[in-house]
Amino acid sequence: MTHPQKIQDFMTPNPKVVKKTTPIQEAFSLMRKESVRHLPVIDDWGQLVGLITDRDIKLASAFDRAEQMQVKDLMIEKPYCVESVVSLRNVALYMAENRYGCALILHDGKLIGIFTTDDALRTLGEMLHAPEQNTAA
Repeated sequence: MTHPQKIQDFMTPNPKVVKKTTPIQEAFSLMRKESVRHLPVIDDWGQLVGLITDRDIKLASAFDRAEQMQVKDLMIEKPYCVESVVSLRNVALYMAENRYGCALILHDGKLIGIFTTDDALRTLGEMLHAPEQNTAA
């Protein structure tokens, strides 16, 4: 019998984060520098309070007051979060059903990682490649 694979084994650990008060242009610059599309948002005490995406920032850039906007003005306040021991299968299916681009991974309520569609595709590719190695002679 195989054990369910846990999301913690496939996530990107220690994701970059931004504070609620970070200007959106600064958040977007960080996304470009780090080649990411999602940034968890924390408050002044380091608690997870939301998520901001590059799509949110790009849409907001069309507004006149975009230069004055902060992450808190655009963030998703209740992002999809799961505990680190939830199965990869359940997270991937839930993300697909709800068209989510990421899941924030928690351990005892603390942010420890992020699982994005890029992580999901990489995992799928590795899983599909594994049997080929065993049959190639």
